[in-house]
Parts: sequence; C-alpha cells; structure tokens
Amino acid sequence: MRLYIDPSVGFDFFWPNHIVAVALQAVCNHPIELVSESNCDLAIVGPYANNEARGLYRRAKAKLKIHLARKTRPLRLYLSGENTRPDWSKNDFCIGSDLAVSSPNHYRLPYWQVTLAWPQLKKRGVTYSRFGNLLEIERLQQPLGDSFLSRNGRAIIICGHLTEPRASLMDTLDKQIGIDGFGTAFGSSKHHNKSGVKKIEILSEYSFNLCPENGLHPGYYTEKIPEAFYAGCLPLAWADPMVSHDFNPAAFLNFYEGSSSGFDAIAESLNDKSRLKGFADQPLLRERPRIEPLYEFLERVVAAT
Repeated sequence: MRLYIDPSVGFDFFWPNHIVAVALQAVCNHPIELVSESNCDLAIVGPYANNEARGLYRRAKAKLKIHLARKTRPLRLYLSGENTRPDWSKNDFCIGSDLAVSSPNHYRLPYWQVTLAWPQLKKRGVTYSRFGNLLEIERLQQPLGDSFLSRNGRAIIICGHLTEPRASLMDTLDKQIGIDGFGTAFGSSKHHNKSGVKKIEILSEYSFNLCPENGLHPGYYTEKIPEAFYAGCLPLAWADPMVSHDFNPAAFLNFYEGSSSGFDAIAESLNDKSRLKGFADQPLLRERPRIEPLYEFLERVVAAT
C-alpha cells in the first residue's frame, strides 16, 4: 500500500512507532511504501496547521497540482488526539477521541491510550521520554495506594500556559494546600516536553497533580489523569463529566463540578484526611482496554483502498 502522511498529523514519532502506525503495518498484506500525496492510496491527515501550505495562493496551487496529477482522490484518514472533529466532506475515516459517533468510519482512540505500554506492541520502539516510560496497564488497574498521603502535601502543575480555568484553579489550591508550577508558563527556558526532565520524577515528589484538560468535550481525555495516577499522585482534574466512561471517578477529584459556583469547596476537601484515605483503595481503570478493535477498524480502512 502506498501511504502519505501529512505534516498536519503533528506526531514527530508517528511513523513507524505510533500505535496507529504499528497496527496499520500489522494488518497490511503488503509492505507499506511512503509516497507523495499525489501517488498515495491512503493519506493520513490531522488537525495541526501545515506551515508549508500557508497562504491562499500556495494552497490553491498545491490542490491544483494534486488534481491534475491523479484522476481519483485517495482515501483520507483523519487522525487526532486533540479536541477536534473531522470534516466528513473531505475525510473518509477518522480516528479521534469523541464518544457516541454514529459513523462506522469513526474509531475512538483517546490520546491516553496512545501512551499505554500495550503488550501486543512490544516492538513499538517508543520510550515516551517526556514522562519517563510508557504506562503499564496493570498499574492503572491497581489501587492508587497511600504513598501520596506521606509526601509533601502540596500540588504541582506542569504546563506551558495558564489559560482559564488553570489560573483560577491554581489560586484556589494555593490557598488550601499550596501549589508549585513547572514549565514555560512559570518562566522555564524550555517547554517541559523539551526540558530533558522526566515528568514522573517531578510528580513523585508531590501529593497532588493539578492536571486539567485543555478543553471540554465528551470523550476528550488525554494522558494527564493517567500520568498523575501512575506517578502516585492524586489527580486533580478538570474534565468533561463523561470522563467516568474511561476512568473510575472515585480515583480522582474533578473540579468540573465547581465550574458554576467556584472551586473553593472542592479544594477545601483536600484538607480532609479521612476523605483522602478513601482514594488509596481506588484503581483508575475498572476495565482493561482492548487494542483488537483498532486492528479490525484499520483492516476495513485497508480493504477500502
């Protein structure tokens, strides 16, 4: 199969080590050849801007070149770990995070599952250096444990911006338990993804990790809650209420519940030692995720090329 990967996919490590790339290679009956867009059978595209295609003239010229170079449009697979939706008039298949999508051409793969150490993908070749290691599923199925109760009693947030409600959440938490920040939002010279510091090493010193999502949408849940839990912190989240579809809601605090009236009451509960002890017995994952449906979906994509 001839495959084109658009820069808009945005994953530096996408080929050949991303979970979708590994699964796609596994289901193809023939070797995959990476080619230009004008020669491909399948084009994988994403939500990130293609800087090389900026400007109306250059975009129009590129589209005209592709139109003249081939008689049929290649199949397009939209791939996103962000809070974005595909344009179904331009894409044939989608792998994204949304819940309750009726189209059979949509497969739900929330970004947190991309960070898992799937046993079936041992040859994946990804170390996930930003955090320290890929997340073992078995650890997320085990109780949090009580080590967070004997740590420093403070919270940490690791981020590159303080878009609301992050700033307000920090203010509220600072009044109750104290909070520290790491990343470019706090004057670091490098983004935390490029700092060389492993996130798990920072989190392991703290009792709590403030880990709000960048936006709210049913199904959009990233690596933030699982990473905090994996590092032994109590996750302090801000996520869509349907987050309980993926994670045990008794295993973390969701500040979404205070979005209408303020976050003070929730933050105050972090001083309740008896309530905090209740989190120690809770696993984050109530069911083991499965990778087989992704293979089945990609088999249908390949069959359609």
